[in-house]
Amino acid sequence: MQVKKLSITYGKNQVLSNLDCKFETDKLNVILGPNGTGKTTLLDTIAGLNKHDEQALSGFPTQKQLAYKAQQLHFFPSLTVKQTIQLYAEIENHPKNFNKTSTMNTIYNQVIKGIIDKKIGKLSGGEKQVVLTYCNCLLDRELYLFDEPLSGVDINNANLIIKMIAALVTEKHKQVILTSHDIELFESFPINIVVLNHQKCMFSGTDHELLNATNKAQINDALRIILK
Repeated sequence: MQVKKLSITYGKNQVLSNLDCKFETDKLNVILGPNGTGKTTLLDTIAGLNKHDEQALSGFPTQKQLAYKAQQLHFFPSLTVKQTIQLYAEIENHPKNFNKTSTMNTIYNQVIKGIIDKKIGKLSGGEKQVVLTYCNCLLDRELYLFDEPLSGVDINNANLIIKMIAALVTEKHKQVILTSHDIELFESFPINIVVLNHQKCMFSGTDHELLNATNKAQINDALRIILK
């Protein structure tokens, strides 16, 4: 999956300018960068929500083969967790088509089962993120997009979310692209890093390539150099 010379403008505001980057199919692709650097814009464009030169994107699945969990939570607060899962089952036509992994089954038994009859509107912010991430991961798609899936989430729920997202790659061999401000929580998984700043891609490659390029031992130290 490759992006070449992608430019996106909102009115007079240039958000991305001749951006080049590559996403790997066998790794968690993590887009990093300060606020306002176009991380969400890039995801929106991959999802087909922004007009762009068609030649700028290559190797990406069709829209029908995408699952996109935006940062802004969208849910029906009066529905229970069980009803919300059933709603996703209807999207998938039949629950047997659900993309369950052993990790998903474990999280269902340890977490989801205990809140299955609670209304979504009564859950904590972290619980909502866990449930909606769970639902998105159930869908059987080729590519999954997650915009800031750990935003406003405590460390326990963050670890649950990361496990579900990582299982898409490690257990189901799906493609995943996400945005985040915190790379440390993903370091135990195979990752490909895309760093955005100043409307462009400052780095695109694996965590090991980032460390080698900056001659640093820690990813956060390497990122500080890239973002200077």
